[in-house]
Amino acid sequence: MVRGLAILFLLGAAVYAVPAINNFVSDPTVRSSFQRERSEETMAYADNPRTVRLRADFRGHFIVNASINGRTIKMLADTGASAVALTEEDAKRAGLDPRSLNYDVSVQTANGKVMVASVVLDRIDVKGIVVRDVHAMVSQDDSLDSSLLGMTFLNRLASVKISGDTLELVK
Repeated sequence: MVRGLAILFLLGAAVYAVPAINNFVSDPTVRSSFQRERSEETMAYADNPRTVRLRADFRGHFIVNASINGRTIKMLADTGASAVALTEEDAKRAGLDPRSLNYDVSVQTANGKVMVASVVLDRIDVKGIVVRDVHAMVSQDDSLDSSLLGMTFLNRLASVKISGDTLELVK
């Protein structure tokens, strides 16, 4: 019970933090200080099938196109999110029917109460690193700006390491 509440609290914090950080880095004065915007091709590359390195974008975010249940979903790799979290739109794209989900988990954020549904995703593939049967949450009513590749995926890897502007994932 306590673990579940801790996970929900951290998911709630992430739901609040992502829009606030996005507003900050969208400021033209902040944005102009970042001169190096990278293309998708340079953001992620594999040294071998078991190691993936993600480069931070101009805002310092690690963005990856993950394959969830065979469908490509743009996600923010977030070591601060205790669970993989999908927007309703991305849940649909991954083959889930958000209308059939039970949004019975309440998460309190600084922006108010958010209802989420607990799901298990068959498969998440990040540039060749595959994890099966991943526990995740689906947020209701566009309460999440971006889907998050959180710790229910990342904890299943051999290691996750941030060094400067690089996030290294090792299976």
